[in-house]
Amino acid sequence: MMNDHRTDTLLRLCETMPLWQLGVEGLNIRLMHAEQGLRTLTAAAPDALPVTVSGAVAAHILWSWQKHPLDRRLCGYVTALFAGHPSHDRTVALAHAVLQRSAVPPEYEAWRALADADPQSAMRRCINHIADEKHACFWLGQAFELCLAQPHDGLWEKAAQALPVFAGADILAARLQAEYRVCMLEQNHAEHADKVRSLLRRLEKEAGPLFGLWVAEMQVETALKCADTRAAHSVLQALWRQHPWHPSLTQGLYSLMHPAPLQHRTVRDNPPAILLYSWNKPGLLRRTLQTLRDSDMGNAPVFVLDNGSDRRPAAETAEDMQTMLETMRAQWPAQQLHTLRLPVNIGAPAARNWLLSLPQVRRHQWAVFLDDDILLPPQWLVPLMSAALENPRTATAGCTVLDHTPPYAVQCADFFLIPPDMGTRSFSDIEEQMHVYCNAAGSRSVLAGMHTRPCLSVSGCCHALNMGAVEECGPFDIRFSPTQFDDLERDIRCAQAGFATVYTGSVRIPHMQHSSMRQAGAPAKLGHIMGNKIKLEHLYPAGSVQAVREQALETARSDLLRKHSTLCRDIPAT
Repeated sequence: MMNDHRTDTLLRLCETMPLWQLGVEGLNIRLMHAEQGLRTLTAAAPDALPVTVSGAVAAHILWSWQKHPLDRRLCGYVTALFAGHPSHDRTVALAHAVLQRSAVPPEYEAWRALADADPQSAMRRCINHIADEKHACFWLGQAFELCLAQPHDGLWEKAAQALPVFAGADILAARLQAEYRVCMLEQNHAEHADKVRSLLRRLEKEAGPLFGLWVAEMQVETALKCADTRAAHSVLQALWRQHPWHPSLTQGLYSLMHPAPLQHRTVRDNPPAILLYSWNKPGLLRRTLQTLRDSDMGNAPVFVLDNGSDRRPAAETAEDMQTMLETMRAQWPAQQLHTLRLPVNIGAPAARNWLLSLPQVRRHQWAVFLDDDILLPPQWLVPLMSAALENPRTATAGCTVLDHTPPYAVQCADFFLIPPDMGTRSFSDIEEQMHVYCNAAGSRSVLAGMHTRPCLSVSGCCHALNMGAVEECGPFDIRFSPTQFDDLERDIRCAQAGFATVYTGSVRIPHMQHSSMRQAGAPAKLGHIMGNKIKLEHLYPAGSVQAVREQALETARSDLLRKHSTLCRDIPAT
């Protein structure tokens, strides 16, 4: 590995912040690293830290604030860290102004309940509250998130215009307006992209370095959404030259400069079996099957298990599951779409095992499970299987799962387990060793998850299983019925047997419903999830997953350093 200050800085950051190698995307993850970095800066003796390391920590906090300028904690960190530095006077002044206007108002809880029940009414009330000087920036942030969840250009314009006048308010409003437009940008919409680029150029001119890092990142995002890899590479390389310690920049730039080879012929000649199971979702399943049929699946056979659906028509489609499947089967090539029906719902793990046990499926080297409520892009199977086939000891390969509407926030990417002292406890009366770290969850960034790397686990919404690993390690554990943690448990079991799991962010799958964890509001659903969490905790002896957890983290670290070393070789230091 090339030994220059760029590599030394990254190594020190990984040592100082143990999860740095996993990425710094998502507000909570950014805050965690900001807090750890500040503690490091505060505790270090004078001149104990290299200038490059302290500079990287400061730049991370600055960049985090530029991405989340209304967050009170980041505003506080920025004012504390950069006060008295003339080059950051505008940043400190704006962060301080936001901090003074972002206290949580007493009526927030009542408003939150209204937002869940009637977002439009909550938005109008939110706009009225923005005029309140003491809480103006707090309400502006709520309005911004509501508008992203329920896009409405007119209401967002009113919210921005309602912001009271203070130093930097106009620049702050312009910054949020630009983010709103980037988030609403659909794939390959060139006309809208030109308007977004114009907004970013105007903000860059008016704000200068105040939001310079964020503007450059949004230029990359816009280029990626428009499949303009040349423009994305140009801006991203310039950013990486300035900030080579940034793990997401390293992963993203490496992906652009060294794209993984696609094994079209291998996938075509040896296709996987594609497996789906569904219960009472004929309308959603129809859309999933339509996108599957229109994708790069080639001649891969498809097996759909009706997991005990009711025979009466579903409300949203006026047709029952069996009628829908018969209609769909007639629209597919002969003998490609196979359907089965169970008389009762046996839960997700058992449904998966039923499909895996079919003789027609067992003849294939790989099986790909798809949820019944996803929208497959035209090109997904070849890149997913190409990542899976790269390592003969890969047991599972997965991808990014997104919300299916703008701003296409990440529901899940690659999963890791983190040490118990870094996790959030679910129970007060049992020892917990299973603290799941979902990289980039909630992020609206394309860059955040575009890498390919080994991990501990991936989402079951769309994942490929090596049938050899199924034979050696066993199928899904039916004790995790009706669902939740069965994917993770199986991936842990495979890791203990020496198999690998790989994530490829080049495949991005929109999910028409929230992930199961985000649907856990109902007491019964929450009870199932918490019950399965207890099962997971007690399935393995205390400390038995430590080696698997540490191995996955070390593998991710080695992967980042390898890619960083390659970029250092390709891009000379300035």
